[in-house]
Amino acid sequence: MDDFWVQKAHSYISSHSGFKAVSLGLTPDQSGCIEISADAIVPLPNKFIESGVTEQGVCESERVVFEFTPDFPFVAPRIRLRDDFPRCFPHINPNEKCVYPCIYDGSVSELLQQSEWMNAILNQLMEWLQSAAANSLMDSDQGWEPMRVDRSLGYIEYDRDLLLQELSGREFIEYDFDYSEYSNLLYAKDTRGVAQHGHASKVVLITDPCRGVDDNYVPNVISDLSDLYAYASLVGINKLEGRIERFARGFLEQKYIFVILVVTRPCPVINTKSDVELLHFCITKKYHIRGKARRLSHQSEVSMMEHISRPSPALLRRMSGANQLFDNRKIALIGCGSLGSKIGVHLARNGNGPFDCVDSSFFRPHNNARHALTATSFMKKAVLLERSLNIITGTEYKENDSEKSKGYYTDRLEVGFSRTKLLIDTTASFVVRSRLISRCDLPPIVSAFLYMHGVFGVMMSESIDRGVLLADLWAYFYLLSLRDDWVSEIMSNDGRDVVQIGQSCSSNTLIMSDAHVSIHASSFSMRIQKFIENRGCDSGDLCITRLKEDGCLDVRSYSVPSSVSVNNELGNYAWGVRVSSSVADWIEQASRDSGVCETGGVLLGSVFYNSRTIVISEVLPPPPDSKSSPSLFVLGTEGLEELVTKTETASYGKVTYLGTWHSHPQGGSASGTDKSTLKRLKSMRDYEPTVCLVWTPDGMFLV
Repeated sequence: MDDFWVQKAHSYISSHSGFKAVSLGLTPDQSGCIEISADAIVPLPNKFIESGVTEQGVCESERVVFEFTPDFPFVAPRIRLRDDFPRCFPHINPNEKCVYPCIYDGSVSELLQQSEWMNAILNQLMEWLQSAAANSLMDSDQGWEPMRVDRSLGYIEYDRDLLLQELSGREFIEYDFDYSEYSNLLYAKDTRGVAQHGHASKVVLITDPCRGVDDNYVPNVISDLSDLYAYASLVGINKLEGRIERFARGFLEQKYIFVILVVTRPCPVINTKSDVELLHFCITKKYHIRGKARRLSHQSEVSMMEHISRPSPALLRRMSGANQLFDNRKIALIGCGSLGSKIGVHLARNGNGPFDCVDSSFFRPHNNARHALTATSFMKKAVLLERSLNIITGTEYKENDSEKSKGYYTDRLEVGFSRTKLLIDTTASFVVRSRLISRCDLPPIVSAFLYMHGVFGVMMSESIDRGVLLADLWAYFYLLSLRDDWVSEIMSNDGRDVVQIGQSCSSNTLIMSDAHVSIHASSFSMRIQKFIENRGCDSGDLCITRLKEDGCLDVRSYSVPSSVSVNNELGNYAWGVRVSSSVADWIEQASRDSGVCETGGVLLGSVFYNSRTIVISEVLPPPPDSKSSPSLFVLGTEGLEELVTKTETASYGKVTYLGTWHSHPQGGSASGTDKSTLKRLKSMRDYEPTVCLVWTPDGMFLV
């Protein structure tokens, strides 16, 4: 130990106004530790000044010992009070032979590293002693201070609310638990409904419903069974010995008995909404023979156990700050690779789920470069991911069911989604996209993918009412290539660096770092979480992320307008045609502005062949040589070909000429001229998907 620091600490204590009679000796003991003692001057409440001691036993001068280890000043000194200091206060380590007060809500060693150094510790100690003298260490406004568990035999895991609900109105209840031993620690857990992995055991909850509220803070200094019986009486639980004896006789082969005492307090226990305090103990059984009877010895060792909450979505939501979910239907993850796995893990850790994972590929060694999970055995990614997400959320994993539901190829989507509230596609597969667009039985879809080795990320979200569909989102994305430099850069880059991972033509994968995937996945996950908590979006959402060279992420967001489906008069058009609401509004306004004369223009948009869907996303005004009259509209050609070519070139062919539109101000159905025009347009376009749209005051229809 460096004498400089101990001398410095001694000077701080000596000069502090709250201490006197500071000891002089600074000689280390055999272990290298040094003790400095001092008398703390405790301000007593007025009514105790004359006697010099409070009714709880706090004196106006309290001897304090500072225990310095060789690790000082990196480790703070331990503070010890006199052995007979009253233990009827919270914030005292209960199961220590000496009295060590807890003076700071956090690490005292961390406090020591702050600018006040030793003065910060001395001030906290004086504040603690003053609160003890005023008997105000228990602040009912903050809640009941639970019994400290600084030294425990291990941990006991269960759902607190569930156990209390089942105990309601009863004074005794037992459960199946199991336990495992790790490095001299026990880990006991509620095994109801889940597979057992350790030694079978039992936990018994005991209370006394007739006792009512207990507002006495009784220190827990328990080492054996006789101490536990005495302590139970002090907190209002009588006849504990008889109950434990009867319980123990039924389970003679068990090494341990886990006991939870249930005590009602005058205010909610801190960090809970309940006024019930649960005290956890482990009895290491020791028997003695009394006549022919085998009795549990009062010398059986008793140790405290520390409660931890069972994994659950509610626990994860509390820890992550996520809001309550709007329903318990599943989230489907289509694609369980690097991006999908990271999004899935983020959502699970926010308390979302349950999950259905779909991916036909297997986890292979190269997947460890970017995947959120690791695997040492050959298994499907979907099985591995769903199992891990269930572990995170505390949902039991059923191997057979999961294997069965993951037996489909991703690009076939032979999966039912009737119990699904959200479908997340991260496959970046055009086959999957086509299948998703072609199905009308799906929940809202979120599609996410990365471009240019993780420089760009794109996420598309349908509206909750599916007024904006995946096809609309893609069409809008393609349209942005005419206006947004980011999208134009994405569309222009079709090179994909690959790396060989095996000796087959299909053994290639993209080069991309895990960090690139992770930063986009985090951003996407936050938006998906918001989507879930807000019960979806009223409009479609398009988000583009760009990773800069300095590691920062830029984000551009777009609200995608809804679209309307348009049919021909017979309703038998072979293609699904959707018109963006912005285009529909433009057409209506132009038609009404034209008055009694017909008007029209050129339709642009995107064609999704395999799903037989056309999305009209843009409209061009009529060329200047167009002719308009109350009974006829003739579309001109001046500058039209150049403008269409320019649009198709700038969008890399994704936004193309689709056909024409014109208005019928007086209403009516398609005329013979309209039908002839459509035939001529189809012939001119080599029978590519073609649209001839008519606006009337009663709505739009296809010729």
